[in-house]
Amino acid sequence: MFSRRSHVPEEETSLSRAFRDAKREAHRGDRMLADLTQSNPTLVGLDLPEQEVLEALQDPRIMGYRPSPFGEQEARCAVADELGRCWEDVVLTSSTSESYAALLTLLCDPGDRVLIPNPGYPLIAVLIKNLGLVPVPYPVCWDGQWHIPELAHSLMTGARCLIVVSPNNPTGNYLKRDELDMLMNLGIPLIVDEVFQDYLLDLGVPPLSGPSAVRANAKTAKMRNPSAAESVEEGLVFRLGGLSKYCGFPQFKLAWIQVGGAKSITQSALQKLEHILDAQLTISAPVLWGARALLSAGRNVRAQIQTRITQNLLSLLHAIRNANTVEVRVPEGGWNATLRVPATHTEEAWCTMFLANGVCVHPGFYYDFAGEGYFVLSLLAREKEFTQGIQRLVNTVEGR
Repeated sequence: MFSRRSHVPEEETSLSRAFRDAKREAHRGDRMLADLTQSNPTLVGLDLPEQEVLEALQDPRIMGYRPSPFGEQEARCAVADELGRCWEDVVLTSSTSESYAALLTLLCDPGDRVLIPNPGYPLIAVLIKNLGLVPVPYPVCWDGQWHIPELAHSLMTGARCLIVVSPNNPTGNYLKRDELDMLMNLGIPLIVDEVFQDYLLDLGVPPLSGPSAVRANAKTAKMRNPSAAESVEEGLVFRLGGLSKYCGFPQFKLAWIQVGGAKSITQSALQKLEHILDAQLTISAPVLWGARALLSAGRNVRAQIQTRITQNLLSLLHAIRNANTVEVRVPEGGWNATLRVPATHTEEAWCTMFLANGVCVHPGFYYDFAGEGYFVLSLLAREKEFTQGIQRLVNTVEGR
């Protein structure tokens, strides 16, 4: 009765069950747990601008309906102004997932192959399979820093497009200009997911906190971290972003696609995208008409997130300074950090021991790391909880 691509595992894994039970017990107050998997910005104690958001959603124009496949022009202009782009090159969707679906529909037929980073965010492969396409991993390698190597010719057979995440989730490496040039030379369209682009983890700059962070962010609101794909004028490149990460507002479903490359190709791509998105029209009116105000309100949240992730990364490096068996693969940006510990146990066994000592982290196999001993933790957790969790993790690995 059901399609093969709709298949889901019928049984919950023992580790997933352990995570769920531990979090449920902690929520009830029956258990002490430092949850270092939490990546929802609405649940980590940030000072969210409630009044500004409520006002942004009260525009009287929400009572009318003017269907537009790419979103209202005013909202497209608001996003384009924020990004420093031409509004005509900005396409709005309800989410980054919808952006992926629209672009993969534009570029691929069922059965086609799509290149994706490995390690990488598991949802991307799910989205690809849901469309009847085949995800093909390409390596993201570590040699003292994460990078994309020259890709084997065999990977290219039947590949219709390549997805790159910058900074990558979970490894945190930004796409570099030489890597972009190498990927462009493959001759296929690129989808560059930049949802974490503005969260640079520059440890050479002391983290700001409180009002100082907000003031600094307000002064530099237009100074965005440079993207390697910023000014591509050849081929076809789609850059993705959205309110979920850019403003810390995952509950307001608004994302964007920046279309770049050779003009002769981009115009055709926009025409076809309009046809695809015209069949869906998913963005709600309150978010569209409130886009400019939401982007403004999000600057304060973005400043808080930047302070939080930088401080937590510094706390992580401080906590392992005397540890002999825990290594941090330091990220360049994003909300995650990757740890490497001795492969004396499986990752599942390590996670079980961590849970027993009151800390929850994701195993590397969730992200398809090659080999054992990798763990991914969120830098977005509350600072006290993060510090306690890291210490418990280090004590577990060091046998203290």
